[in-house]
Amino acid sequence: MVRCAHCSHTWHQDPPPGVFPLPPEPEAPPPAPSHPERVAVDAPNLDGERGEERVQLPALPRRRGASWVTFGWILLLLVLAGGAAAGVWWRDEVVRRWPAANLIYGKVGLAVPRPSDVLRLDATARIDEAADRLVIEGKVTNVSTSVQTVPRIKVELTDERQQIVDHWTFNVSTERLLPGATVAFTTTKPRNPAAKNMAVDFAGPDEP
Repeated sequence: MVRCAHCSHTWHQDPPPGVFPLPPEPEAPPPAPSHPERVAVDAPNLDGERGEERVQLPALPRRRGASWVTFGWILLLLVLAGGAAAGVWWRDEVVRRWPAANLIYGKVGLAVPRPSDVLRLDATARIDEAADRLVIEGKVTNVSTSVQTVPRIKVELTDERQQIVDHWTFNVSTERLLPGATVAFTTTKPRNPAAKNMAVDFAGPDEP
């Protein structure tokens, strides 16, 4: 809008071309970066030149408790190995307390031999008329090539119908026998007129 300086008349007047250039149109914003993010890094690359951009990967989460899990597995393996070694070392005692365990040892070639396989038992009986007592005498011999534990010995007396009329167990004077060694024993009982037969053998682990 312009106005005359003399008469104060106003009107609209277009400007000459090129006097007032239009402002440039705004540029479109750059596209948003996609994952993984690319950030500008002003650092030399392997060739000694300045790199324009590097890829920044997301940090991996730290595995908490992994060391404790590994330690737990190692401890468990040590306990199992120690238990297996103890079971082999004291297998005689294990079988004595739990005879069925000998089947498990047998599957791996570590079966505990039966007393009759490594020990020979010889016994005789007589009647002491003066004391009216039954006297049983004998010996146990280690016929193996290693030290053996001598179990308790049991005696059973039966009548004419093979019915047990008396029985008992006892220990010999030596618990362990060297290879080829012998230990003698003697046991007595009041005479039982009903007894007609006698059996002497090694007692089982569960027999008192």
